[in-house]
Amino acid sequence: MKPMRRTLLLVAWAVLVAGVVFVFDRIIAGRGFEAFDAETYLAAGERLNAGHALYALAPGDRPILTNPAFYTYPLLSPPPIAVLWRALAALPAGWGIGLWWLACIGSVVATLGVVFRRLPVLAGLSVLLFAPFVAWELESGNVDGLFFAGIAATWLLALRRRDVAAGVCVMAGIKLWPVVLLLWFVGQSRWRAVAGATIALLVVGLLSVAGAGLPAHFEYLGIARETAASPLSLPGMLQAAGLNLPWANYLVLVLGAALVLVLRDRVELTFAVAIPTMILGSPVVNINTYALMLIGLVPFVWPANARVDGLERRPARNHGTIGSASAVDEGLTI
Repeated sequence: MKPMRRTLLLVAWAVLVAGVVFVFDRIIAGRGFEAFDAETYLAAGERLNAGHALYALAPGDRPILTNPAFYTYPLLSPPPIAVLWRALAALPAGWGIGLWWLACIGSVVATLGVVFRRLPVLAGLSVLLFAPFVAWELESGNVDGLFFAGIAATWLLALRRRDVAAGVCVMAGIKLWPVVLLLWFVGQSRWRAVAGATIALLVVGLLSVAGAGLPAHFEYLGIARETAASPLSLPGMLQAAGLNLPWANYLVLVLGAALVLVLRDRVELTFAVAIPTMILGSPVVNINTYALMLIGLVPFVWPANARVDGLERRPARNHGTIGSASAVDEGLTI
């Protein structure tokens, strides 16, 4: 295929994919849901700045919608995100949400843009399949948007033997479930990454206690135990189908961890497996959370090279392995 024709086809394909996501985004925006998760974080930061309780509403606090069938608390995230938002909440009206929203959208668009450039057909079809989830992520301002770039950075740092920094990326997240990615480093015997994650956890923990107080952290642990599985979590969806399996997400965690450890020589595959394990293993999942499934393509965009120390893998055969460039690229370009 001539380069010009191939370029035009790629551009047309990109416009189609982006257009589908945009249509879903406008549908969601039309329901009045703009930056609704970011507003939840803003309200949490405002409560801390006012000296109010983090996980309860007081008179004068910004109102927050809850779902009494599943939760009655104004925040389901751990305290670190509220501490981060103390600074954003102190900015002039609209600036905090605007900056946060731009960062989340930039993370999603930049990461998916690079993936699309390297694997246009596979990435394009994947984004079309997950278009409603991607659109919801773009519209909501949920912190999961930052995980797109964060998880991609974790993989790239691991490839370059920046293990401490990679571990910091895993545990610097202001939600708990990205810790599942740490299992991959354990399976690869990358103990410096584990050390980096431990350091990051301690630093984030100390800053969080300083910004939200120790009682808020104990309260969060109680909330995590009390809160029912969200409707879009694996147990929630099974319950909607008539199957009462509240432990299903923990089973996914065990099975996913076993695959990551047993298949550790398939470095791209096991890193990709950690992504759905992280999502399906969580009891609290929103519609936008499933957009993170697309990050499972990242290891195949930048496959591990056998010359990179510390990434054990089977020797590539002539027809290519799951991580070889030939296996990834063949048949995946227009």
